[in-house]
Amino acid sequence: MAGKIKRKTRRTKAEWQALIEKFEQSGLDAEQFCQQVRIPSHRFHWWQARLSKQGSTAPFIELSPPQAAPLWDVELELGGAVILRLRRC
Repeated sequence: MAGKIKRKTRRTKAEWQALIEKFEQSGLDAEQFCQQVRIPSHRFHWWQARLSKQGSTAPFIELSPPQAAPLWDVELELGGAVILRLRRC
């Protein structure tokens, strides 16, 4: 009789996120972690890159005008010769 066929385990996005969080707390390098939890390192790195891109959105900062003046100007230099100017008249 032939040996059992090994089936691939399919994980959800949430399961991969949990694995990556577990890795970050483990103190192991990626190769050691993958061996310990028996996952292919190439698949781990792929999910790690995918999930880090999704979590890299810039935070929003709320701006409010000074209390004393009804008129205000705000200038943000964004780099690459791009300047955002906001003016309340």
